[in-house]
Amino acid sequence: MILTNSPYYLSIPWKSPASETVPNKYIIQIYVWNGLKAEPPTSPTYEVENENPLLLTGSNDVNISPFVNDVLKVNLNKGNNTGVTDADCAVWVKTEVIYYINDVAQSAQFTSTDLAVKGYGYGIEGKNTTIPANNVLAFGEFVNVSRFSQFTLPIKISEVSETQITIISYPDNDLEFLFDIGSTSESNKTIQNLFVVVGQSGADNRIEIKKNGILIHTLNIVDELRYTPFDVYFVNKYGALSSMSFFKEVVNTLKVTSEKYESSAGQPNSGVHQLSTYNKKATKEFKAKTGFILEENNEIIKQLLFSQSVWILEGNLFNPVNITTNSLEEQTRQKDRLLNYELSFEYAYNEINNI
Repeated sequence: MILTNSPYYLSIPWKSPASETVPNKYIIQIYVWNGLKAEPPTSPTYEVENENPLLLTGSNDVNISPFVNDVLKVNLNKGNNTGVTDADCAVWVKTEVIYYINDVAQSAQFTSTDLAVKGYGYGIEGKNTTIPANNVLAFGEFVNVSRFSQFTLPIKISEVSETQITIISYPDNDLEFLFDIGSTSESNKTIQNLFVVVGQSGADNRIEIKKNGILIHTLNIVDELRYTPFDVYFVNKYGALSSMSFFKEVVNTLKVTSEKYESSAGQPNSGVHQLSTYNKKATKEFKAKTGFILEENNEIIKQLLFSQSVWILEGNLFNPVNITTNSLEEQTRQKDRLLNYELSFEYAYNEINNI
């Protein structure tokens, strides 16, 4: 899979493997589309040309991520009940190389088709980072949720075989969801969100999510008696919609900014503003705490801080927010015993509607 927020390199040899001849140039044709894998566009979406006037040998790396990244988006899909929804966050990318020998185009070589999402790799992981082998597109195998949470877990679906999903609450199995997802090569269906309405679990205290009989996620249901928990949704490292619950105190702040000019429209004793304000903007900000989490969930906090797209889920409304916390000391069980992070948010719009 191609993670387009990081470079994805194609290593192209100058010498054509088919003819063992050094060309005067080659063109990489890039096809980007939504739909079935077997139905690419008839003409390339982008072309990258590299000339070779010195008849160099060896190879060079070409980064195709910028061409794909601009057309990708992550849709805010969720259900009303526990089940499976299309993530609709991926596109197909086909690449091929056309060598030109004496200015004559040769047959396409190095033809490849792969799925692309708006994800990224870490610097230490090197180039062309991909997804985990188990195709679970989220970190943290054990997370806390409230009884009001609407949790989502993205997974990649097989193109050749069925994927069996079970979502069961314990100890009384008040929530029991069994589903077989058929194989697919449709770009909007290749990644699915396993969506859990925690309130449907009754009085049970945990929910297990299994993929093909293997436990991939456990939701620990926490009863928060003092504060009102809420769910934060964000685009994670693998370019898919992920969620995390916040439990503790929320502190709200309203920040107002404006510009000022001096007016000569009249005298202040007549009620005229000599110093007038304009372009007034209001931003609502708040701080919130995660509540106690496991150390393995530090990776979720990290990806939340890195995410460029974050929302607060309020019923069925994805309310857009930005995280304004710029630095955070990593907590560990050895040093802090109980991990509890506080993050700062701002709503990503003007409280005064001006658009």
